[in-house]
Amino acid sequence: MCQYSCPPANQDVMSDSGSVHFVYGDCTNTAAICPSEPTIIFSCVDNSGNWGHGGLFDALARLSATIPNTYERASEFGDLHLGDLHLIAVTEDHGVSCTSNAPQWVGLAVVQSYNPRRKVPRSSISIADLEVCLAKASFSAAQYSAMLEYGCGLNFMLLECGRELESDLVLML
Repeated sequence: MCQYSCPPANQDVMSDSGSVHFVYGDCTNTAAICPSEPTIIFSCVDNSGNWGHGGLFDALARLSATIPNTYERASEFGDLHLGDLHLIAVTEDHGVSCTSNAPQWVGLAVVQSYNPRRKVPRSSISIADLEVCLAKASFSAAQYSAMLEYGCGLNFMLLECGRELESDLVLML
């Protein structure tokens, strides 16, 4: 069972611009969190062009087949560079319950390099590239008045990104 934390109906979600909110639940089910808010789901990927399996990869693929297809097409065209953010509109629903008409995007942040010849083919997340991608995602979120959501896995307190974001960041735990 997921727990969601959403401000009371009479409280403006976006009034505290630049803040970080911690929420428990599924970051792909944004309608359950705040159904009227446009959202951008932020996800880290490598530059291999091979869509992963399990966890958030499967959840995003269930949300829309467009997401892994767009990532793989970007690779085919040589468009997966470290620091790139691919913003993909979610336009189809694959069985994920969504009761919201609010726009939704997925931001794929290319923050890991992949080299099959290395002992560990996938590098650690590049903090510098992550900061670039977060700035791009934050800018896009501000343009669309959207909440920026990210699944668990990064220690954002170490990045101190909350002070630099122009939009709300919702961390899904």
